[in-house]
Amino acid sequence: MLGDHAQARNYYAESLEISRTIGDRRWTSANLNGLGLTLVEIDAYGEAGAVLAESLLLARAIGSKPDALDALATTGDLMAGVGQGALARQLWHYVDAHPKSMSQARERCRERLARHDAGEQTVDRLEIGAGLDVDPRNRIGEIIDRVHTLLLTTGDPQVKLSRTAE
Repeated sequence: MLGDHAQARNYYAESLEISRTIGDRRWTSANLNGLGLTLVEIDAYGEAGAVLAESLLLARAIGSKPDALDALATTGDLMAGVGQGALARQLWHYVDAHPKSMSQARERCRERLARHDAGEQTVDRLEIGAGLDVDPRNRIGEIIDRVHTLLLTTGDPQVKLSRTAE
């Protein structure tokens, strides 16, 4: 199935329908994240953003930090795809450093970081919307809220970059 995005998309759509029918909210969140990753891989960024926003909100509602972190990792992929490499790296670092991250999400983030860190300009501070730094010291709920809002309020996610005074 590697590389067969149509097949992956169908799989996630079917699995999503089943998980919603049986009321398994955790599996629904995981399916949404998988679908979001598939959409990012085919450059369907607008649709991916909506799916990931739903995944993040659901993971938060059911208290599943591992699923929320996995969706944040995929959101990093989305941000990289729309040219927001600095925010992508921040999200990947956050997921990699968080103790509740699943091993596969952590490994995916490390692979992305290794690929994207070379040659990218670094910034001292990133602001999402009204100024929440994506920093490991921030609470995951705050980051989810801001990223969720960012995904829903902009067709192509835009991030305000600014330098902070030392």
